[in-house]
Amino acid sequence: MGNILYRDRGFAISKPVTAQYYFSNPKTLCLRTEYNGSVFEEELKLIGSKYRTRQTIISRAGEQLMIGQYLEKRID
Repeated sequence: MGNILYRDRGFAISKPVTAQYYFSNPKTLCLRTEYNGSVFEEELKLIGSKYRTRQTIISRAGEQLMIGQYLEKRID
């Protein structure tokens, strides 16, 4: 609905959560999820048909605690 994405689980918990999302361009999805006092900001970018990159920033009380970058491959 609108710019809300309903996820079956959170980044750090197995319970359902909601995230705000937008596309910064046609191949890049940005997500912002908040729960339990933490903020999870993710950017997913499609690279060709088999790969995507994911960058995740986890913050609490306005301070960045973790930044992760991943390359993910589609399994056929």
